[in-house]
Amino acid sequence: MLKDKDKRSSFNGILQGIEYYVVLLRFLLYLKIKTSEAHSTAFYKGLSEKNKDKRSAFNGILQGFE
Repeated sequence: MLKDKDKRSSFNGILQGIEYYVVLLRFLLYLKIKTSEAHSTAFYKGLSEKNKDKRSAFNGILQGFE
């Protein structure tokens, strides 16, 4: 049979293990959010660059009519 001190020690060990995994999960979630933001930024930046190319091509066509 475990003594009260041993029970507390086991319980504290379990809590420390849980705290470790909570910190690890928070960090992984942070990385996932940052990665998603980077992908979104790159995607919209790519769209912006494509639109700039289309606008400059369209402006070139319009200048030909002047």
